[in-house]
Amino acid sequence: MSDNQANSMNISPSKFVTKITTAKALDQSISSFKVPLLSHPNENKSSLNIMETKTPDSKLTSDSKTSEALKSLTNSRKLIQETLDSSAKVLQRNQKTLSASEELEKKWQEFQDSFKQMTTQLISNIAANLHAEQRNLKQHGEQAEFSLGGLSFQETIYEHEPIKIPQAVKEIQKAKQIVVLTGAGVSVSSGIPTYRGNDGIWKMGSSNYKPQEIATWKMYSNKTEECWDYFAERYSMCRGAKPNISHQSIVQLESYCKKTNKSFTLVSQNIDGLHKRAGSMKTLEIHGNLKYIRCSNKECNKCNHLIERTMDKKIEGTIAKQVVPLCTECSSKMRPHVLFFDESYSEELYKIASVQKVMSVCDLLIVIGTMCNTSLPNRMIAGCGRKKIKVIDINPNANDNLTCARLMQLIYESDHALPKIIKCLNKKEIEI
Repeated sequence: MSDNQANSMNISPSKFVTKITTAKALDQSISSFKVPLLSHPNENKSSLNIMETKTPDSKLTSDSKTSEALKSLTNSRKLIQETLDSSAKVLQRNQKTLSASEELEKKWQEFQDSFKQMTTQLISNIAANLHAEQRNLKQHGEQAEFSLGGLSFQETIYEHEPIKIPQAVKEIQKAKQIVVLTGAGVSVSSGIPTYRGNDGIWKMGSSNYKPQEIATWKMYSNKTEECWDYFAERYSMCRGAKPNISHQSIVQLESYCKKTNKSFTLVSQNIDGLHKRAGSMKTLEIHGNLKYIRCSNKECNKCNHLIERTMDKKIEGTIAKQVVPLCTECSSKMRPHVLFFDESYSEELYKIASVQKVMSVCDLLIVIGTMCNTSLPNRMIAGCGRKKIKVIDINPNANDNLTCARLMQLIYESDHALPKIIKCLNKKEIEI
């Protein structure tokens, strides 16, 4: 057998030669073996014949086993090779699939980058057209027109006018139907931070969630106990606060309107209840009031029945974790009486129809301490813009993002501006 044949069976040539040499030596030993003569000549001859007869058979059996082993090794090598070939084909197919997937991913990324670039450019073009048209406006409230991709757009742009306290007093004296819209800025000096300011409670967050996430029906229905604890803490803060000079001045403004036969309505976005505690009478709390709770089951007969809540217990200066109270009618869990971010206004709970009614006859809207980011207050402003109703905006920072109506901007904190306005109205220092 050649070295190549040995290699085909995975046997090294040196080991194979050693085995052949050993076999030959064994064969020679058997051939040269002499059986000792016995006492009887025939017995000796018979024994010799027996040995001579067995020797070829043993050699044949050894060769046969070797041949079978070689055949088995050859078959094993063949099977191994077939397995390797099959694995190589599978690997090749997988490689093709992977390459196709990488190519698809590359094309998808190119499309995303292209779409993002196109969208950015589109927004830039719209902004450029808007700003160009806005610069060309000659009068307040003029219609700005621009076109994009063959489509025409039209928007009414209003410029705001900074005013001083005497002018605000004059507008109040002339008006007959006054509506006051207040936001969280009114309660800042009472120790209640604004919902959206840099130090507001909606920015502070909680241990696990941002307050904007907590104040939703979705969150409340899924994590009722956590949300109840959050609003219990808010209620504790509001209950411990006291009405400030702005709340008191608005009460005095309502009294002034009553004495001078003017209609007055206060529309408040605040849920702290401080306006009513200060003495305001005709008040529409469009976002609810933390003082009250109600059933969370919309199918319950008492779903909209408001129940005054009790003060949450405290343990060593901290609010205790409490079990959410249950409705006495249907045994569902109660909820705070506040408008969640993912809910809609209604007349029964949030007085939307009442607001629309007073706005339909309003001739002066006074906005205090709000950016009007929620839908109903924003619609109130926009309605004034369409009907050319005058709007006085009292805020320490100008609401320049509100362009849906012309604002007479009184850039003061309400605690500073309102007492001076009331003083002028009561003493009649400024005549029309």
